[in-house]
Amino acid sequence: MNIKVSVSRFPALNIAIVKHPAWDDIGVGGMDNLLPSAQKIHDSPNQPYKGASIPIGQNWWNYIRIINQNYPKGFEYAESVGMLWCNKYHIAECVMSGGNFVAWYRNDPTCETNTHVKILSYSDLLDTGLLNPEKTNWFECPFLVWKCTAYNRAGQSFKVWSGVDSFIPQIKSHEAWISKENIEIFPRELDYQFYGTDVWSNGTPLLIVDKYGNRVLNKLGITTASVNPPEGWKL
Repeated sequence: MNIKVSVSRFPALNIAIVKHPAWDDIGVGGMDNLLPSAQKIHDSPNQPYKGASIPIGQNWWNYIRIINQNYPKGFEYAESVGMLWCNKYHIAECVMSGGNFVAWYRNDPTCETNTHVKILSYSDLLDTGLLNPEKTNWFECPFLVWKCTAYNRAGQSFKVWSGVDSFIPQIKSHEAWISKENIEIFPRELDYQFYGTDVWSNGTPLLIVDKYGNRVLNKLGITTASVNPPEGWKL
């Protein structure tokens, strides 16, 4: 896939970064004290537990293979059962990794309650032939495609499988809601542009990450660690 980066501008969207889940010592084992970052997404704003499992059809697996084709083992990780996303063969959990972005419509009052926001997502039944993988990918739309991430007790982000880059579209069977307690919301009055982990507003850089995952600029005051950029994305 030849990704053509345009640093697209997205007006009328509210943006947030997703926090890593609360640390759980019980879940640590054989991963060098790292856990897969699997933050809950809900089917409704009144649901305290994660949403229903999502059957992922072959059309979506074909798309996931395309957006991971430049990253060895990226598709294999996404498809693997019990790693992060899939709890059964081709059945995904209603989760996403912290350190990624989410978005919701700014001027639509049905997309936000006092406690939750309804984030943009794709239906599991969508005809993926309508999508252009050169545009709908983590680089161009990091709030519609998320990067699989692990984290440690200190909240630092790490690549999964000791260095694997893996990308998954935001696919849901129902609506996709996330608690405001689990996100850091960006200032609402700005329009944002993206290139992977990096964020601008009207050409002004606000959040910049180097190729090692370190923040070199943080005008937004975000405390949640960004995902680690994929191999070769910054020279």
